[in-house]
Amino acid sequence: MKIDYSNAQIINSPDFCMHDDWFVNMNYEWKRNRGNSISVYLRKYGQQKNKYEIKFNNIIGFEGICCDFWGDNDTTINIYDIQFVKEEEQTLIPRLRELKEKEPNVNEFCPLLSDQKFIEIYIGFLNGDWMTIACESLEVDDDMTKWGGR
Repeated sequence: MKIDYSNAQIINSPDFCMHDDWFVNMNYEWKRNRGNSISVYLRKYGQQKNKYEIKFNNIIGFEGICCDFWGDNDTTINIYDIQFVKEEEQTLIPRLRELKEKEPNVNEFCPLLSDQKFIEIYIGFLNGDWMTIACESLEVDDDMTKWGGR
């Protein structure tokens, strides 16, 4: 299922749940003149073999921390929260737009020059770490929205 600006609220609904799923790794793929993506690989809670991917498309920003504020999780990093950040609560996209306004020579390929709608997704982990990804869309398995991913 593709999630973009038009249907991103589903991420905040009870029908979309990644709570307690385990972070495995992530991969950033750079493509010249658009199309950068981040793939986040997760494993269902309590399952060793059921790994899945969430792909964030047309990335315009990414930030995160990894300081183990709430302690070490032994062997896994569990997700405790995932949110579509409402426009009035966004922090990353407004900072990117501000940087664009200050830049005297913005390249014509800068996605912020388009009328494209971007979304900001926050993922919080059980140890206090978090990441925020600003992108055009993300792709998830259809079953992630039917039974809470379980």
